[in-house]
Amino acid sequence: MLDATTGLWEGRKRNPFAHYDRVGRVVTNNAHSFLMPARHELPLLNFCQEHSDHQICTILEHQLELRREAVVMGLTRLASTFCADMRGRFGTSFDEARIWIATADVPRWSQRYDGIKKPAFTDVATVELVDLPAHGVWR
Repeated sequence: MLDATTGLWEGRKRNPFAHYDRVGRVVTNNAHSFLMPARHELPLLNFCQEHSDHQICTILEHQLELRREAVVMGLTRLASTFCADMRGRFGTSFDEARIWIATADVPRWSQRYDGIKKPAFTDVATVELVDLPAHGVWR
């Protein structure tokens, strides 16, 4: 498994004003949108927990599904660019990618020396890659 975010943070350490942070925000925002509902959806989600047979709940489920599909499309483009960079680095071509989102609990500041917890992985999708040029972000 290749982690697309590792190269971003290493590049940011070398040059904090480079474009790595902009790409890192795209990865993080897409992952957050896949895992968490938007703020304006929270009251409706709470309402639907109590009244699941209401018509608005089916509309909300459809909106959540559309948002997740859009996020998968965005992550597919990121995976395609990442794999294009890896093709230039290793000389191996990739046809598809399996997208995972890793989440880990962050300990409180007072417990920062207790050790890092293992991340939990959410399987997003297995996607066919789009033909995109390598940007050189992950080299």
